[in-house]
Formats: sequence, structure tokens, C-alpha cells
Amino acid sequence: MLKCSGVHVAYGKREVLRGVSFELEGGAMLAVIGPNGSGKTTLLRAVVGGVGVTSGEIALNGAPVGSLSPRARARMSAYAAQRGGVAFAFTVREVVEMGGLSILALPGLVDEVLADLSLEEVASARISTLSIGQQQRVSLARVLVQARAQRASGGKSLILVDEPTSAMDPFFAHRAMSVLQGEARAGSAVVVVLHDFGLAERWCTHGLVLDESGVVRAFGPIAESVTPAMLEEVFKMRFAQIRVPHDGGEARVTVPVRPTN
Repeated sequence: MLKCSGVHVAYGKREVLRGVSFELEGGAMLAVIGPNGSGKTTLLRAVVGGVGVTSGEIALNGAPVGSLSPRARARMSAYAAQRGGVAFAFTVREVVEMGGLSILALPGLVDEVLADLSLEEVASARISTLSIGQQQRVSLARVLVQARAQRASGGKSLILVDEPTSAMDPFFAHRAMSVLQGEARAGSAVVVVLHDFGLAERWCTHGLVLDESGVVRAFGPIAESVTPAMLEEVFKMRFAQIRVPHDGGEARVTVPVRPTN
């Protein structure tokens, strides 16, 4: 569904991504992890055609991203930016409905998604009146409408969300990740930029770790890629693992302990 082959991206003379390669199929949920400035947001923007690659190739469903029209990309991928501001006084429902503009959205789909993210009571509110955490849920809801409409029309859906839970309280952060996991289980490929390793380890199937120079240091199943040793190398912090109850069993959670120097 998504294939990156030797992707380099630069802003002027500053190279941000260096030789990024990985493949992701439907049903997988990938956590993209790395320090500030490592190119996580740039990677997502490159996948949706928001920034060009200087070398290498990104393909969606086998088609190079650069060869696809904006409408074609919108029928394959749904993207929620880290700062998804809305310029006009739209209501929550109106913003969420925008997710179906490029595709024939199903009747009842918007109401379904609003309920999934507990947004029914604020559906008629102006989005500018909501907290940042609530606005993040609205942005995620718009993406879910787009992705579900893509799947319902027979297409393959790629969902990309940039730090979707950064302003959410713990309840809604886990609720959002659970909903995204449900999208992966329904057949979508999901890519999530995260700084919360606990969320990544509890909800994601795979991890991609970038270092400060934009090089992939690890990619693979979450337990093999997001490890204390790898995170210590990338973040210059000591990490430890604890086990917590999760989904009827246990999950390992990596937590920072102290800087290495």
C-alpha cells in the first residue's frame, strides 16, 4: 500500500530525510518516532505530495506519488496535519463532513464517526470555540470519514496522522489510538507520528525510528524496533521498561529515566 524507496528530502541545502526506505501493507499500524527535527512531519508530507523528494520514490498502491493528481491522492490517502487549523467559522459537523468531499460518503457515516470520538454533543459548535484536544479529535474524525468512504468505495485507504494525541487527556488519547487500531484491523494502513512511546507500544504493530539526521535507525515489529537500547542511542536518554495491563493482558511500556550525560 505504501512503499518508500531511498527517499531523500531537502529544504534548500538542508537535507531532512536521508535514504528512507520501508513498506507498509493494509492492516498495519506504524508509529513514526524520532527527536525534534528528525523529519517525521516531512515524511508524512512527502507521502501525500505536500513536499517533493530530491531523490528516491514514494508509491501509493504501486503508483508514484508524483504521478498522481491531488484528487487521486485524496482517494488513496487521508492526512491530518499536526496543526490542523480552520480559517473560517465552520461547525464541528461541517469540518468532519469535509472528509467525504472527494469521495461519495455513505449516509450516516459522519454521525458514526462523531460517536466514535465522542463529538456528538459539540457537533453544532464552532470549531474555534473548542479546546485544542477537542480540535484534534475533530481533525481525526475528518480523516476517519475520508478513510472509511475510501474503503466503502472499494479503494485501499492509507491514514496518516501527525501527533494526533499531543493535546488530548489520557482517556481520549487511548480512545483515539483504539479507533485508529480499529481502522487498521478493517484493512487500512495507518501511520502515526508519536512522542508517547507507551501509546506506540500498546497500540501500534510496527515502529519506524528516525535519528536527528533523518536516517532510519530501526524499522519492523514494534517490540523489535522500539527498544530501550535504540531509544537511548537516538534520544540520548536512559530508558526502562515496565509492564502494564492492556486489552485483557499485559503490554510493555518504555519510559524515560534520565539523560545519559
